[in-house]
Amino acid sequence: MTDQLNPNNLKRAAWADQAVRTFCTETGCDHEDSLGDLLSDLMHWADTRNFDFEAALLRATNHYLAELSEERGWRATAEAVAKATGGEA
Repeated sequence: MTDQLNPNNLKRAAWADQAVRTFCTETGCDHEDSLGDLLSDLMHWADTRNFDFEAALLRATNHYLAELSEERGWRATAEAVAKATGGEA
């Protein structure tokens, strides 16, 4: 599937990969647990800095869907939003 990503989203994925690899190196976390552990630690980080993690996650989901829309040339449907957010359409 990565061969279908446009260069902007490939670059975004590379930035995320660098962040995850750095997190794994710093914490000793294994790759399988890295995303969940990093998100958990970001929740703690948000708490200590008075950020609304849930609002940021929703905003990130909307950015992700817009970036996919640019890439694939489709508008986010209720089904796509539900799939991305784990909700129901």
